[in-house]
Amino acid sequence: MPVEPKPRGMIDDRGVANAPFLWLRSAGGRVEARGLTTCHLGTPLDFGRETPGGVWAEWTWDGARLLVRNDRYGLYPLFYCAVGGALGISPSLPRLLLEGAPAELDEPALAVFLRTGYYLGEDTPFRAIRVLPPNATLEWSDGQLQVDGRFTMPEARSLGRGEAIDGYITRFREAVRRRLPTSGEYIMPLSGGRDSRHILLEACALDCRPSVCLTVRHHPPRWDEDVELAARVAEALGLEQVVLDQTEPRLQAELRKNLTTSFGSDEGTAFMVMGDYLDGRTRAVFDGIGGDFLSSGRFLTERRLALVEAGQLTELADDLLSKSPRVPSLLRDDVRPRFGRRVAIERLRAELERHMVAPNPITSYIFWNRCRREIALFPFNFYGQEIEKICPYLDHDVFDFLMSLPPAIVLDRTFHAETIQRAFPAHAQIPFEPQGSPFRFDERYRRDLLEQIADVGAYMEQAPPKLLSEQKVRERLAQHARAGRELVQFGPQLMYALQLERFISYLPHA
Repeated sequence: MPVEPKPRGMIDDRGVANAPFLWLRSAGGRVEARGLTTCHLGTPLDFGRETPGGVWAEWTWDGARLLVRNDRYGLYPLFYCAVGGALGISPSLPRLLLEGAPAELDEPALAVFLRTGYYLGEDTPFRAIRVLPPNATLEWSDGQLQVDGRFTMPEARSLGRGEAIDGYITRFREAVRRRLPTSGEYIMPLSGGRDSRHILLEACALDCRPSVCLTVRHHPPRWDEDVELAARVAEALGLEQVVLDQTEPRLQAELRKNLTTSFGSDEGTAFMVMGDYLDGRTRAVFDGIGGDFLSSGRFLTERRLALVEAGQLTELADDLLSKSPRVPSLLRDDVRPRFGRRVAIERLRAELERHMVAPNPITSYIFWNRCRREIALFPFNFYGQEIEKICPYLDHDVFDFLMSLPPAIVLDRTFHAETIQRAFPAHAQIPFEPQGSPFRFDERYRRDLLEQIADVGAYMEQAPPKLLSEQKVRERLAQHARAGRELVQFGPQLMYALQLERFISYLPHA
């Protein structure tokens, strides 16, 4: 029987208990089915190609065979668990756990997550639960499972920078044109960065203007230059801007975010207010997913390219992991080696090997892991299922073109900005938010930090951790309270670890 999710605060009633799922169990020559036998998620787009565009996933059970498919990039999160004679599938990992999926931790996967903030490949926090690979077909019949999927890796191009910029402008303009909302009505999330601005400028040039531009203020200590720069863009285009503040206490927001993203991210909390605002206000929203990873060169460095060229993947894996991870040092001494840096390096090296044939291996790795496994969780979990998410950077022509470019073209991290400025010189004077968010440790931040520390302390009193050392955690919190600041992302990662462990303890089969 389905498990009633309680207590509140551990399981979000709307996001988990109401998540679609299918659980099949084969026994005695019969298959028991519980949940939805047919489910369609996201929005496939028919552009007359063999593979539909858009971001989507679907499953169909006809009583004898389960067939599951997803989009070219596997960006719509869909989890499955095959154990014994049973198979479960859902866009919510916590839903599968409530239905009986085993809760044994995947220690190498978590070792990476605690140093990157995202999971690799098809990993999840749990060994028995996997995410559907990109461009996948999953079939299950008579208790037998077959899963096929693959990355899309285009052939390398040899282009000069100017030719590459012109090619980007042309392809992206067409991608936006063929995705314009049929109703003509949409809301445009607008930051101070490149991705949303490029979309908005193209849409307005095509005489398709949003009803409103939406900008989010972040939790402190992040400095909200986003709001100021987005306001300048909206004003230049004669558009209304709505600014959304964070009103939910940080601890509560982190708990809700972790469940909503299926424990898949250590960031993104600020964008939940956008989903709350969009609900009931629009049928379509543009999203800039992919633009940053495909054309900014943000994760490229000379050192990383040299390591790729030399085939030194162990060293590259070490370079990609956080040099000062926040949470691993707080693990109990007897469990820390199981989540150690060497464990994380070995898992990351194996993933990097899958991308060495790509024209730009580092961009390929970042897109198929950080973008697919973390950033995609935000629009496709925070925004309602009834809202179409329009993603022009995922247009097949745009993606294949950008993925085929040599790393040298995007290495200086100005390629996308220069593309936008060449396409729209009238707006070239408005600067972009610097890559790498600045922080402001002001009085408001210090006040929020002390409240958050008190909330975390109370949370641990309700259910003392077993993997983390409570003494080490409290000592670290006391240090941050005295200093009036914490390490970036320490709070979210700490709450993630505490909540994951506590969630498992509430499962009836744990």
